[in-house]
Amino acid sequence: MSEFFESGESENIFASNTRGLRQRNAVIGILIAIIAVLVAILFVKGCDDDDSPSSIPVAVEETGTEDTEPEGSEDTPPEAATEEEDDNTDEEEVVVEPTPLPDDPESLILLGDYAWLDPSRSEATIALQELLEIEADGWYGMGTREAHLAALEERGLPISYAAICDLTVGEDLCGVSSRMPFEDGTPYEEALATLISGLGTPDSETDWNEVCNAEYKDVFWGAVYARFIKTGATEGVSDGDPPQLDGWGIGNQYDFDTQEWRKEFPAEVTFTESNLRTWDGDPSTFPEDTDTVIPAGSYITPDQEDFQELIGHQMIEDQYWGFYTIITNQYKVVNLGIGVWDYLTNTSVLACD
Repeated sequence: MSEFFESGESENIFASNTRGLRQRNAVIGILIAIIAVLVAILFVKGCDDDDSPSSIPVAVEETGTEDTEPEGSEDTPPEAATEEEDDNTDEEEVVVEPTPLPDDPESLILLGDYAWLDPSRSEATIALQELLEIEADGWYGMGTREAHLAALEERGLPISYAAICDLTVGEDLCGVSSRMPFEDGTPYEEALATLISGLGTPDSETDWNEVCNAEYKDVFWGAVYARFIKTGATEGVSDGDPPQLDGWGIGNQYDFDTQEWRKEFPAEVTFTESNLRTWDGDPSTFPEDTDTVIPAGSYITPDQEDFQELIGHQMIEDQYWGFYTIITNQYKVVNLGIGVWDYLTNTSVLACD
């Protein structure tokens, strides 16, 4: 009997222990499940946080800077840019009105359109000369220009209304004779004084430069220049020549970008009637005279083909220098290329030519 009870108690104890283990295992399982759920939640949240732009603030700032830079410069605030635009607008709106010229009878005469030694304007020139109280011969020359300039300056009027001497390639400049073979040119001081009275104050001048056993000096009025020459004495050969006018020319370059000549022509340039000289381009040979007449006219143009069409003859290539030229008994025209032209009244005006 005692063994029976002992056996029953053992079974009860075993059953009781088994229930306790099951309950503990159930609790542990629940806890593990809860922990697993929490870990899963935290893991998912962590992944979401990693994908959020807020986790890389630097990248967000850089992206914002790149997007906003084209809208305005960091160095120029919007207010400053607006002020600059307003200033530019104000500058564009400012229009300077030219000072009106007086219209009284005497001023109208002084501001008339005159030309150098032009007989077609003799009547107007006589009225001007009478106003200036000088000899009224109807010819606008040195004396008339000098008195005209003085009257314009006295009244504060533009001196550009004083006519200047004609620029006719192949003729004397302002009546000043150039040096010719076996004939001296006008002395330097006399020639320069006359040219200044006819063309005004020179823009610039060079020093005396020695070239080919002679010294040369150029004086410029815009594109127009006068070339002077002097030579020293050579024992047993020559006594030398004092400074004198060797010739004059017009040198200019055409800017094809701006479509303008770089230097100003002081007046309209024309060419005198002349006879063509033939030349084969060999510098060792001399041009030969012909009976072919080139009429007087205006031949200034930057394009060689246009010039040849106007003058009616082809230019010859210099076999030594490579430039193109045309020679008459009164002048020489040289195209040096890239829009550079020389129009020479005295064919010996180029040193060592």
